[in-house]
Amino acid sequence: MLRAIGCYVAWFLLSAFSLWILIELRVALLTIITYVRLQFIGVAVGESVSTRGQLHVADQWIVIVLAIGWLGFVVWLESYLRAGLQRGTLGSRLARIAIWLVVLLGVAYGLEEVFTRL
Repeated sequence: MLRAIGCYVAWFLLSAFSLWILIELRVALLTIITYVRLQFIGVAVGESVSTRGQLHVADQWIVIVLAIGWLGFVVWLESYLRAGLQRGTLGSRLARIAIWLVVLLGVAYGLEEVFTRL
């Protein structure tokens, strides 16, 4: 019983952590879209171009796609962790998921950093 409670606490924490990652991915994707859009227009240094409307539409699509992906991940994660609980491999499954989420967070921050400094 205690292990099952621990499994669902871990599921909740990993779900919340993945939501934070998706928020960071959203920022990184908007940064990339802004960079690509400004490069496509050919904006010179010191010029300003309004991309507010385009970014708003892109942001809405990004949020929808990431939200659907997150919901699918949360459902899959519960099943994956519950199967690990039944097989006795919960610890390794938690570690594997946590490592992948940390890598994904690093990718999100890295992309944002690279495209902000270009």
